[in-house]
Amino acid sequence: MIIRCIIVFGIALSVSFFWPLFPAQAADDVDYYSGYSWDSFNLDIKPEDTLIAQEEKNRGEITFFERKEKQLAQADKQKKADGQGKGGEGKTGTDPRDFGSKFMPYYLHTKLRNNLQVDQLNLFGMIAIDPKSLAITYDLPVAKRVNYSNISAFKAGTGGLPPETPTGGAGLPFSGLEADGDTFGTGDLGLRFFYKPASLTNKTTSHMFGAELTIPTASKDLLGGDTWVLSPLYVFVHNVHILSPGFVAFMNFYDFDVAKERERPNVSRYRGRWFLMQPLSRPGPGLLDGIYLLPELQPVIDFENDTFSLWLAPEVGKVLAPGRIMYIKPGIGLIHSTDADREWTLEIGFRWFL
Repeated sequence: MIIRCIIVFGIALSVSFFWPLFPAQAADDVDYYSGYSWDSFNLDIKPEDTLIAQEEKNRGEITFFERKEKQLAQADKQKKADGQGKGGEGKTGTDPRDFGSKFMPYYLHTKLRNNLQVDQLNLFGMIAIDPKSLAITYDLPVAKRVNYSNISAFKAGTGGLPPETPTGGAGLPFSGLEADGDTFGTGDLGLRFFYKPASLTNKTTSHMFGAELTIPTASKDLLGGDTWVLSPLYVFVHNVHILSPGFVAFMNFYDFDVAKERERPNVSRYRGRWFLMQPLSRPGPGLLDGIYLLPELQPVIDFENDTFSLWLAPEVGKVLAPGRIMYIKPGIGLIHSTDADREWTLEIGFRWFL
């Protein structure tokens, strides 16, 4: 197990240091969606159209998209003159470098290998304290239902939930839970604090630091961890051009408990969230316009229980309108160590820029 841990940490560290050696797009090019708004597909004549048309007369005809590119370049140049600039952050709500305030509620279904199932509705969002360097996110399951009636140990009337259970209630004996195997209420609150130092940010690469704090706010024991968990985090983001201008992001957490109820298990684990963002089509009014692909790979090393799991979830989203994004994100467990690992998940969400 120690060798496996060293390998995973080595991969994460190596990628962070050596990825900048790969070809990259400038940040202004990676902002694939923010340069295009619904106005970009409006055929009405605007004052800037007249200026560009005059230039066309001097050098010949250009395409519709070339004309719009020029309009957008003019607009962005004006924004930068006003001190606003786009700064390379995408407008799908997926780029960790984007510290703009947004509201991102989602529904998540999780099924573990031991047949425990969870349905939850989370209020998730970001509050920009300083759009250039400091932001906070909040994540609260306001409605959470856990069904454990199909777990074989519960049916037999023995044992309890495994200590590795990631959905809440880890280590609790079945004898103290609801007899029907079904619980409903609210879950634990998660807060994340991000800091993006200007000295470690350029047009293609960003390094961010911060911490995640899990606060035991669950209305029932089964719906949370009864544990205060602190998670220092490091995020590495780099612009790449594979199918289209996009980025890779490696979020790395180390979770450990700082205070907990005595019967709850100790927490000590590495948790990775690794992303690849690839826009598939430009935004517009069509059904297939504004589509992007965002696969996530999540390795988890539990040092307390000496286990390793790997989970993959490809997110597919669509830009409905400027600052309005819908997405669906199915997930599947690739590597399992215990029956408490995720077998499959399904997430559906909405992102709204404020």
